[in-house]
Amino acid sequence: MGFITTDIARIPSQGFEWYVFVLLDGWSDPFRDEIEKNFDRLVAAVGKDCLVVRGAEPEGFYNQVLNSELITLVTEKNKRPALPSLIVSNRPPISMNEHTGIKSMDDAKIMIFPLAEKYVKPGSVTSFLQKLAENIKEKSLDEIENDQDQERLKSKWRWLIEYLELKPNFYGFGVNLNKVLEDLFKER
Repeated sequence: MGFITTDIARIPSQGFEWYVFVLLDGWSDPFRDEIEKNFDRLVAAVGKDCLVVRGAEPEGFYNQVLNSELITLVTEKNKRPALPSLIVSNRPPISMNEHTGIKSMDDAKIMIFPLAEKYVKPGSVTSFLQKLAENIKEKSLDEIENDQDQERLKSKWRWLIEYLELKPNFYGFGVNLNKVLEDLFKER
């Protein structure tokens, strides 16, 4: 189901297992147009147990999401997710705000997907949205979560390949650890 809102407090808090928040800015380019054009398709593809939400006024909606506990739970203090982004959660924002308190967050899942990282060429964001929708519909976000962890690992440790030479050996036989690291970080 899709939902366009002017106020984050109006998002239904019951009847959905997943919530996808589409955070956009006011700019227009082929990358952002691809996201906009696929909103309705994403809504249809995720199924009836998921609510896909975007703001009628993108920048105002983004600020409301940032002021909710939704972001506080998954980001470092004062760190804002890059735009455009998707936030996927199994909790509605109303269950995570300063007025109602954080209720039963032990099993909460909240993931942020900066879409600029997914945009390699036209169509690449569409492919990511398709994969996300399939995983939400199958109730299995583990694969996407693992991909996100792999991306974080790459961004933090890839520099090792460039600066360290790791070729230990024993009597002429060895392992080229640089090659191992390269293969681990190789683009799929």
